[in-house]
Amino acid sequence: MKRYEFILKDLDCAACANEIQEKLAKNPELHNVNVNFAKLKLTYETDTVSVEEVRKAVKEQEPDVEMISAEKMKENMDTTTSESTENITVETPGDVPEQGYAKSGTYGENITWSYDAGTLRFSGKGNMNNISNGSRGERAPWYHSDYRDSITNIVIEEGITSVGSWAFISLVNVTTVTIPSTVTVVRESSA
Repeated sequence: MKRYEFILKDLDCAACANEIQEKLAKNPELHNVNVNFAKLKLTYETDTVSVEEVRKAVKEQEPDVEMISAEKMKENMDTTTSESTENITVETPGDVPEQGYAKSGTYGENITWSYDAGTLRFSGKGNMNNISNGSRGERAPWYHSDYRDSITNIVIEEGITSVGSWAFISLVNVTTVTIPSTVTVVRESSA
């Protein structure tokens, strides 16, 4: 039996990942179906179901999700070439100007947030912003940032009383979350 592996681009909700997995697992010709939301990865085994049939089923369940073959991604990287090597400049991170992603701001009426050296920190009093339409693309300010994948720690300071919906979606490299005793509500789909 052949094993397939795909990256699920634009998969942004754990419940959506479960729904895709459940839909695919109903097909008796697909085996060992697994959708890993943290890694945005779909794996399955089959000898009879075409990739296009699986792609169609994923699109029916989640129209914004795109299946990208792990092999295709590697192939694209391996075959990218330049016709001329003249006048190529290699830039170091110090040469590249800031891209304009916010590293601090407000996230609720009395809540401020900041990002520094892998830590996303929240301080203030009251409730975090509650994103009401995350399944339709509304996101927290750090979601589209260039540092999202480098966030490893989340610190919520004393005084904050709730964690909002969709606050930490797709922060796949977080290893530590500090939640104070003042937090009494963690909203659905917060991570």
